[in-house]
Amino acid sequence: MTTTRFTLMNPERVTHLVLEDPLGLTDYRVGIPPQSEETLYDHEIHWTDPKVIRGYVEGYFVHPDPKVWEPLADVLVRVTLSPEYPQWARAAALAFQMIYHLPSRPRTARRKRCRARSELNSTSPDASRLMFARKGSVLSRLSPRA
Repeated sequence: MTTTRFTLMNPERVTHLVLEDPLGLTDYRVGIPPQSEETLYDHEIHWTDPKVIRGYVEGYFVHPDPKVWEPLADVLVRVTLSPEYPQWARAAALAFQMIYHLPSRPRTARRKRCRARSELNSTSPDASRLMFARKGSVLSRLSPRA
């Protein structure tokens, strides 16, 4: 999220951005108005139609193969049948609020940028590139412009 946000906020400083498995790395504040926790909870608690859930999951695939996406959809459908679904719905609403209001950790990202920027000025073999990596989720490459 840090790299996505940095790129959106500083397009003049980024020449390349490569995201590995970027699902969910969206700055929701761009194009989506703020929602109250209760509005989000109400939406989630009523989002129980298996056909709608299956269509939602299928939509994430370019070439939807039912053998791949149906087991994933089944998990979400089964969650809605649980007596603990209201707790799940509350957690989903709170998670959305967290993502919406805290899409990145600016202080941490700033420290990493400063550290990496100083490395760019060094004579290390990687001085020609700046990398931010998050194990297993995001890899972005920022190449300094000449």
